[in-house]
Amino acid sequence: MTTETDDFALPFDQALGVWHDLEQALAGKNGYGGDVAEIYAYRLMPPSFKRCTVEEMEAQAPVVGRNLTRVLRHFVELHEGVEIGIEEGRREFRAIDPRVEELPPFSHRVHLRVSQDKRARIAFASELLALWHRSNEIELPPAFFTWSGATKDLLIAIGMEWNAEEETYVFRRKP
Repeated sequence: MTTETDDFALPFDQALGVWHDLEQALAGKNGYGGDVAEIYAYRLMPPSFKRCTVEEMEAQAPVVGRNLTRVLRHFVELHEGVEIGIEEGRREFRAIDPRVEELPPFSHRVHLRVSQDKRARIAFASELLALWHRSNEIELPPAFFTWSGATKDLLIAIGMEWNAEEETYVFRRKP
């Protein structure tokens, strides 16, 4: 069994699981701590190391750090205004930019705080609403408005109306 590689040898389902935890943290709904994702090292190891000794796991720590860095780079590319913080002390987070910074090696777990600048969320929400405005009928769950920071006045101004029966805002294009 080799212990060092520069390849991103991470199966899709493992990367997707980590991505899901990041999405949940971004939404403030991660099971570990709301906006904090707890990522275990074994989820970022190549499949050949699923059953390995503690020494082999520690030897893979640089690969684990690189794999998480690569996942985070894609994540921040696709989520404008996302900010990542890594826990360095008990609930003390240091901001990191995975586009230019490598995550440190780790062999057990890491806690990442995932947040998004409110202005970026509002800009993104406005773009989505503009796209949706072109369709015939759109329904948006209340969580979208909490997440985006869109206000009731903004929604009414662009032609949305509250559908009490379905508990959602709806845009209905007039014929």
